[in-house]
Amino acid sequence: MPQLSGDVNTTVEQLHKTVDALVRISEDVASASTELAAVMTQSEANAQSELNEIDQVASAVNELSSTADNVSDNATAADSTAKQTDELAREGLDIFEQSNAASGQMTQTLSDAAGCGNTPSRAIRANQQSD
Repeated sequence: MPQLSGDVNTTVEQLHKTVDALVRISEDVASASTELAAVMTQSEANAQSELNEIDQVASAVNELSSTADNVSDNATAADSTAKQTDELAREGLDIFEQSNAASGQMTQTLSDAAGCGNTPSRAIRANQQSD
């Protein structure tokens, strides 16, 4: 019986050591699990932050696209206005040239009417003095 008592005591000690080892392993697993949960929470917060930043970038890109469209529309309108201005300037030049030609003809007519010795400038002065 003393041998049986010794074997039981040895078994109890080994069980005690095994249980202690299991408790330490369980504590380590619990600690690692807590750390993992904290890391996962932080990862989720980081992912949400990145998602918000992606939304902001997408919104900024949309605003830039809209601005580019507005700039394009304004450039098209400016081009059209420039073409209209050019056309009006050409029409104004044509009217000026017609007016200048008519003035020349009037000067010649007045000169012819005033006589052979009168130059166009004398006819114009004569016409201005009569006004």
